[in-house]
Amino acid sequence: MSAEKKRGPKARPAKDRFLALVRTTRGGCWIPIPKPYGDSRAPDFRMDAPNGKRLVFRTAAWLLFRGKIPAGRVIWRTCDSRFCCNPDHLRVVSRRRAAIESIGGSLKAYPCGHPRTEANTHKAGVRADGSVRSKCATCNRKKGLDYYKANKNRSET
Repeated sequence: MSAEKKRGPKARPAKDRFLALVRTTRGGCWIPIPKPYGDSRAPDFRMDAPNGKRLVFRTAAWLLFRGKIPAGRVIWRTCDSRFCCNPDHLRVVSRRRAAIESIGGSLKAYPCGHPRTEANTHKAGVRADGSVRSKCATCNRKKGLDYYKANKNRSET
């Protein structure tokens, strides 16, 4: 028995398979075409990876079009479309930044609303990992002034 070559359709490249599963919107976002699995109200926005794992579309898009994701980092979208997986609308961020942005925060401003600039940043100390803790300088000054006003009469008596 001679070993015959397996005949049949050639496997399409991963990028082509991926692009067949998304549609483009006017804003340039790539949105996965939902495929209902059992329940039509719960579309599955994941695809199979070569290693058998299921990947979220934006992670798959990054791996296919940009390359590896550094350890401890996640893929985050820069547009407002929740399911966008266009690599041009994605970026690699730390888990901390993703957590801040997921609750509507921004690293451009402090939670109080004041801008996060070099001039408005009070260095509050250094963490064990070497990163610098920072506070809003405007709020820190106001808090200090309020404390001073509340306690200035205590030292005179």
